[in-house]
Amino acid sequence: MGFSDSLRARFRRLLPRRLSRQITLLVMGMLLIAQVTGFLIVRAGLDSVARETLAIDLDAGMRIAQRLLEQSGAELGAGFRVLRNSSDFLAAARADAPDRDHLRELAAPLGARRVTVLTESTHPLLDELDLAGAPGLPALLTHARQAGLASSMALAPDGMAMRVVALSVGAGPRFVLYGVPLDQPAMDSLASLSGVDLMLAARAEGRPRLLAASLPPSDWVTLETQLVAGPVEPGERQFLFALGDTRREGVAEWLPSLRAEPQLQLIALHTHGDSLARFTGMRRNLLLVTIATLALGLALALTLARSIAGPIRRIAVKALRVGRGEAVEQVAFHSSAELEQLGAAFNAMRASLAEREQRINELAFCDGLTGLGNRTLFMSRLEHALQHGEARSVSVLLVNLNRFGTINDALGARLADALLREVARRLFETARPQCAAIARIAADEFAFLVDQPRANHDRVHALGEALLAALDVTLSVEGQPVDISARAASVTAPVDGRDAPTLLRHAALALDEAQRKHRPLVAYTPQVQRDPCVRLSLLSELRVAIDKHQLELHFQPKVGIGNGQLESAECLLRWRHPERGLIPPDSFIPWAEQTGFIKRLTAWVLDTACAQIARMRALHIELPLAVNLSAVDLDNPALHGKVEAALARHGVPPAMLKLEITESAAMNDPGRALATLARLRSLGIGLAIDDFGTGQSSLSYLSRFPVDELKIDKSFVRGMCAHRHDAMLVRSTIDLGHLLGLSVVAEGVEDERTLRLLGHVGCDLVQGYIVSRPLAATDFERWVAQHRLRHEGPLVDLDPTATVIELFH
Repeated sequence: MGFSDSLRARFRRLLPRRLSRQITLLVMGMLLIAQVTGFLIVRAGLDSVARETLAIDLDAGMRIAQRLLEQSGAELGAGFRVLRNSSDFLAAARADAPDRDHLRELAAPLGARRVTVLTESTHPLLDELDLAGAPGLPALLTHARQAGLASSMALAPDGMAMRVVALSVGAGPRFVLYGVPLDQPAMDSLASLSGVDLMLAARAEGRPRLLAASLPPSDWVTLETQLVAGPVEPGERQFLFALGDTRREGVAEWLPSLRAEPQLQLIALHTHGDSLARFTGMRRNLLLVTIATLALGLALALTLARSIAGPIRRIAVKALRVGRGEAVEQVAFHSSAELEQLGAAFNAMRASLAEREQRINELAFCDGLTGLGNRTLFMSRLEHALQHGEARSVSVLLVNLNRFGTINDALGARLADALLREVARRLFETARPQCAAIARIAADEFAFLVDQPRANHDRVHALGEALLAALDVTLSVEGQPVDISARAASVTAPVDGRDAPTLLRHAALALDEAQRKHRPLVAYTPQVQRDPCVRLSLLSELRVAIDKHQLELHFQPKVGIGNGQLESAECLLRWRHPERGLIPPDSFIPWAEQTGFIKRLTAWVLDTACAQIARMRALHIELPLAVNLSAVDLDNPALHGKVEAALARHGVPPAMLKLEITESAAMNDPGRALATLARLRSLGIGLAIDDFGTGQSSLSYLSRFPVDELKIDKSFVRGMCAHRHDAMLVRSTIDLGHLLGLSVVAEGVEDERTLRLLGHVGCDLVQGYIVSRPLAATDFERWVAQHRLRHEGPLVDLDPTATVIELFH
């Protein structure tokens, strides 16, 4: 008998004698081998997935920890910005000998424990951080100088890790540096939010030192020893931490530090056993299923493998997408508690990251005060509309509050902020149905994006008027009534610009045009852009116009209606430019007021007017001359002295000089105007309210102003014959002036019909082309002499029986 026959004989003796048992044993043996093999394969796969999951958790935890550090730094920066603007801090920071305890106390609510004060040359006036010579200090101070605030990290002299916040103090200049510790509580808080254990270490000359950790203090010595044995380099992941039977995987990132040595390193740790423990139940279930039924073992093993590997694979894919910053949907597993827990943990991580992303977006694109979008968001929406609006017309409206600076100074920051929130609410409710974007792009400036059918300009104009109407109200801010108004400007693409910056720049130019011309709503035109260039050129040339004798005064007489006598004349400034010819004052006076050059112009006009009065008196012409003052002049404390000096310099009696103040200038600051006019009146000069009817004067102030003349604006006078409403307004103004004991002058009288109507309603004096156009000095003196020769009586014969209505018709 051969060897093979002997082997078969022995095998048969090992098998049960019964066929059913043999089949059962053979089948179970085969299935057992297959099941064990499958079990081993699945376990290896689970281990691999666990390691991948561990890597994902560790990377995600490190990213979350870093983002939390950035977010806490941003929140800390916001707190220090508020501190930087406080008067107590500015006073303490600018002191010659800074008080350490006081500076610490001011920043104590923000967690600061160290303070250093440096001069512009980085000389320390107070030094608790010992940053002299730190390589990163100049860059930090440069950033703080530009942005007002900058932050980094450094190791304090006592070995504590600090977040260093540098504040730039303008006067001095100097810098105040605060140190906010990154200590054990901070690490515990970061670890609880990031989901991993964290360590903060310092490395100098390759030797690490543990500063803080979210692990028990009893483990610190072991961790520090293992850091020395196996340093973790940035981005490198190693199994190098062992606490008892627990292995922890770590990943490290360098933190920005002002010092070259020691460097700060943030290390995230995660337990390898925790990741593997999630799958222990799965392996046990697989083994129980194998023992319970070999017949279904293979199928159940395959099914179990699929039910485990599939969801984990899906979570791994989603985790990778989350790592790339993509938005993913929630996962839901119901096959086992462990998978449900894994899915819940992933969903919680996803929601937390999404919430943080949303918060970051809100900080980046929303205005924190009003809840509207900010400039960044508006520019993005505008660019998108311009790129995708080929078949539509894209328009931008800018709305700016009038006098907000004055309102802010009067109410204070808190009430002014409440006012802005109410303004934003009104604008939002008015514009929301028609606008694709609404944003607050400056302190008192709001922008509106209108995406509409092409060439529908009426809709933009109507929206602008609606927005202005919504703000033409009296608001109550915590019981304080505030009168507000606004101006607006509009631009439309592509006519007024093809990109977002150009459109906003053109809208801003149109808004300036609205302010300059006192118009509520202005649409951009190319002329709007050309005018500022011309004005800039004129302003630079105006500064030398006085020295080059290019300025001159013209004089327009005021004559009594009832007696025809010449009572006085108004001085009108003219600029005879060598290249541009005669330039009217409206082209340069408003911009001279904005730059402050108006003070020098006023001084020249006063001196020239007094010199003309003295010249006419030498010719036996006793005629008062009137000089116009601006709002800037009323705020000039030296005005009284300049007037007095001009009168004395030319030997002119005060009664021969009159000063005219526009109604709007007087009401800009009624209290200051009243005090200034009272001082001028004490010199004995005459005072008049000019352009009456164009401002918002209060009768209580008007009755208190020490004036003796009221001048009705020409816009009402010229409309008397065409509009009965204007005629009634003029008559009411004349009656009001007489009731207050003032003589009334009508400006801009150009025809006899208007003159007759003015005489009938009781106007005292007229000024305009019907009497004389503005004349140069020599021509004016000749006109005065001729007027005296031909003066015979009233300017116009009045019918005492005629009524205003009859004259109007």
